[in-house]
Amino acid sequence: MLSFIIGRMNSSISIQLFICLLIFLPSYCRGYDDPCKSQDPRVFSKLCGKVSAPNYEDWYKNLTIGVIEEEIRKNIDRIQYNRFTEDYIVSQISDHLQIGSSPFRGQLIDSTLSEDANLEYRNAELLVSVSRSIMSSYCPTYQYTGAIPVQQCAEDLSKMEVSKTSLRDMCSEYFKERQCIERDLKYRSLDGSCNNFIYSYLGKATTAYKRLLFPDYVDGIQEVSERLPNARKVSVGLVCDEESFDNKKTMAMAIWGIFIGHDLSRTAVSTMGNNNTFVRCCGDNGLIHYTMNKYVKSCNPITIPNDDAFYEPKLQSCMDYVRSVPAMRSDCTFGHIDQMNLATHYLDGSMIYGTTEEQTLSLRTMKGGQLKVVDVVVNLYVSPEDLYTKYPVPKTEKHLHYMEPESVACQHGNGTCFKAGDVRANAHPQLAALYTLWIRQHNRIAEELKSYYELLTDEELFQEARKIVVAYIQHITYSEWLPALLGVDYTTNTELDMMHHRHSSYIKEADPRVGNSFATAILPFAYSMLSDNIMFVCI
Repeated sequence: MLSFIIGRMNSSISIQLFICLLIFLPSYCRGYDDPCKSQDPRVFSKLCGKVSAPNYEDWYKNLTIGVIEEEIRKNIDRIQYNRFTEDYIVSQISDHLQIGSSPFRGQLIDSTLSEDANLEYRNAELLVSVSRSIMSSYCPTYQYTGAIPVQQCAEDLSKMEVSKTSLRDMCSEYFKERQCIERDLKYRSLDGSCNNFIYSYLGKATTAYKRLLFPDYVDGIQEVSERLPNARKVSVGLVCDEESFDNKKTMAMAIWGIFIGHDLSRTAVSTMGNNNTFVRCCGDNGLIHYTMNKYVKSCNPITIPNDDAFYEPKLQSCMDYVRSVPAMRSDCTFGHIDQMNLATHYLDGSMIYGTTEEQTLSLRTMKGGQLKVVDVVVNLYVSPEDLYTKYPVPKTEKHLHYMEPESVACQHGNGTCFKAGDVRANAHPQLAALYTLWIRQHNRIAEELKSYYELLTDEELFQEARKIVVAYIQHITYSEWLPALLGVDYTTNTELDMMHHRHSSYIKEADPRVGNSFATAILPFAYSMLSDNIMFVCI
């Protein structure tokens, strides 16, 4: 009886083992396939002798257009589904997304996405999604022993041209030759294009920043490493929060740095849903908002340490941080995410005049080459003693035109935001004053040109005055601001000064794009020079 039971048990175990062999053993081990045709590199070295393993380094060359088009189709559907999901989230937590008068409003002034950049944003979003999908599905990073590193996969992917797919019309490369041929190039273009006939799209507004090094994302495309140290802790640890004064320089040093920073770079943050709703990763209670961080992929808030001297008394443990808007890659390839610059990459006064024809026209009076201003009556005292002995003298001043209709980035009420080529003119009182000075200077130059050349049209007066204003800004930056910042010897030795006795030729091979690292550093650097107090001095 015992032997019968053992026999049945052995038979049962044998059947189970046989089933496991059928399920788990590869087909070549069951005799169904040629083992030397296997994609597993471990088989080649043991069974196939001199037969070489697959060449994983050329994985991207084996992808057919049909495969890529299928990935494009899937990701179009995926992104559309994500947007509808985000729209549903907005409908459920609309109170959380109210801007009100919180510090979040100030952040909006610096990072609002312009309407003209929305199409480029959505195109780049799709391209990044397709790149990530192709890489995770077809690049042999984890599947097999001896697979290639993630970063190598990303570099390989950047060799695949978008122009060979149905996404070809998205490429900035297609916006070049014909557009420049048909344009009057006597004056600079507003959007920065056509500065260089060979690479006419380089330096254009809404294109990508330049990178100094290939990025090291976790997935090779866009995922930020969680192993990096806490950003707030690094900031507090490296920078001492103390007030120091430079008796030889005024606040104009810092304000001019912000001013040219606005001219060269403007990075917007990603939005959510089909209506481009602003993203808030932190709740009003100072904690991370669970729903936003779970479902909105652009949310990447910074955790504030418990011992933070500034935020701990406020019971705030979350700092809003939203990923930047992506841009199409300038070489028209698949690959890692790049960040968009809404400004032109040139020192060309784009913060005064705007970067699109529609925006510039809204700033002009269309008469005499003038920019719009508002007459404001102010009461002035001639001297400090007059405060106690005389009545104020009314005077009309030219102020920046008011923004109509009000932008969501501005404070409540009409007439609280000035209109310029860049909404960030409202970020600081002295910055708004500097914008005002240059708009007055433009109008003064246009008026003087008209008195000398009566036959010039409104367009010619505007463009000539704009050309002179841009030259002023460039001259002040290189002749005065940079030497004061870096030192005369350094700017002279590196040829960053004005060439009074030298001549430089236009280098058509030069890449004019602003660097990602520069755009990240310039405004925080300039703002760090600002004083907490604004001193008013009667002269």
